Amino acid sequence: MAHDPALVGEVAALLFDVVERARQVYGEAYRAEGLTELQWLVLRRLRQEREAPPIGQLAAWLDTEPPTVTALVDRLQARGLLERRADEADRRVRRIHLTAAAETALERIDSHAASGSPCRELGAGELAELRNLLIRMRRD
Repeated sequence: MAHDPALVGEVAALLFDVVERARQVYGEAYRAEGLTELQWLVLRRLRQEREAPPIGQLAAWLDTEPPTVTALVDRLQARGLLERRADEADRRVRRIHLTAAAETALERIDSHAASGSPCRELGAGELAELRNLLIRMRRD
């Protein structure tokens, strides 16, 4: 599918602007919870997944090494935000689960950031459409 390069560049620049604003707003919110950006992203990703992942899968999502993710999970577990549970099919595998405390923290972050989020300008249908477009774009 051929596109006008100038239009593609304009859209890319707009995406950068929107992402920067979202990072500012959400950064304030997750820092208020005592989290780093990476910790917040891990919690959000775990909330979205249907099945709790093992460390290796989490490392692949983050494009980093398993020992780095293990240390990150250790810190979040020490704070009561994550827990490791044995996989029912293979007891050697430990899956990473959010705790109720993590859900509560994520709800507070979302509530705190909602009023300043660039998404506040969109209606529910537009937000759903944007999410679907971004998912499609992320696949490439």
